[in-house]
Amino acid sequence: MRVLGIDPGSRITGLGVVEQVNGKLTGIASQALRLGSGALSGRLAHIYNAVSELIEQTQPDVVAIEQVFMATNAKAALILGHARGSAMCAAVNSGMEVYEYSAKQIKQAVVGTGGAQKDQVQHMVRVLLSLSKKPQSDAADALACAIVTFTRQIWPINSAWRRGQPEKMIGYLRGKIIEKEPPVILLDVGGVGYQLEASMNTFYALSASAAGPEASVSLHVHTVVREDAFLLYGFASKDERALFKALLKVSGVGPRVALAILSTLTAHEFALCIHHEDSAALVRVPGIGKKTADRLLVEMRDRIPVLVGGEEHVSRAGAGTTNLAIGDATSALIALGFRSADASRAVRSVPDAQVQSSEDLIRLALKALSS
Repeated sequence: MRVLGIDPGSRITGLGVVEQVNGKLTGIASQALRLGSGALSGRLAHIYNAVSELIEQTQPDVVAIEQVFMATNAKAALILGHARGSAMCAAVNSGMEVYEYSAKQIKQAVVGTGGAQKDQVQHMVRVLLSLSKKPQSDAADALACAIVTFTRQIWPINSAWRRGQPEKMIGYLRGKIIEKEPPVILLDVGGVGYQLEASMNTFYALSASAAGPEASVSLHVHTVVREDAFLLYGFASKDERALFKALLKVSGVGPRVALAILSTLTAHEFALCIHHEDSAALVRVPGIGKKTADRLLVEMRDRIPVLVGGEEHVSRAGAGTTNLAIGDATSALIALGFRSADASRAVRSVPDAQVQSSEDLIRLALKALSS
């Protein structure tokens, strides 16, 4: 699959072709088309001919072009619109389907923030396409425009979203860490860089599990799709991700606050705060005031037992059997064919004193179920 990206300009127009082969994005061609300062009609003809020629040479499947940004100078925006129209006419005349994106959408998809600077776009384009050096600024913008087409239009994960099937979003990634600066992780998966945000507890877990700079790490992912953004949040465990998703359902708690909670408290510590109605501990989390803390105590009270395996599990945690062992044992019994309620009841019936590991808990729970 090939995409021609165009960053239109009346003085310089960026062109870039990106191809996807075996899941990896590669830059096929790029150039900064310098149009000079002659008559506008001549510059527009130059754009039309250059785009038509590049389409004939590289045979892209679709074309992507940046939308006009309307600032305070209406005349400049009008001239830019002419340049953009010339490029679009060339694409349509060549039988190409054309996608359009705002500058904010392009920066958000490639860098992770709609307010990214040009040098940041250049850097991420170089990393994502494995280029030997940074491309020229306008050429980088064109390549970025092509890249965003893969993330928004072509890749099946986004097609599933457009069909109204959010359950097919990205749920798991495994790759090498390119950059790590809390709360952001840049993960190289098959030559594509995924930018994720993660809690400090996940950062600690990754630091402990990574054996070296080339070691692969795994993250459970929650995807948030907004009109202007496609955001990924990574977690070291399914339990942490489940708690994050539950927190997002609480009024007044967004992804930032949820990450702050998971950076300050482990899932186990948060469960204990809810169980003991410890609002003081919650208020110590950045971004949480007294009202939000009280709301968390009320709205999470019924959700926490589901996340950690029952009220008895929360009250027993820390006094012997851990939440992890309880969750593992309950899941193992369910996998063996026992009903969820029976498995949970059997695990709860095992005295802490007899448990040294998950295996002990499973064995004793099975004994209880068979008696």
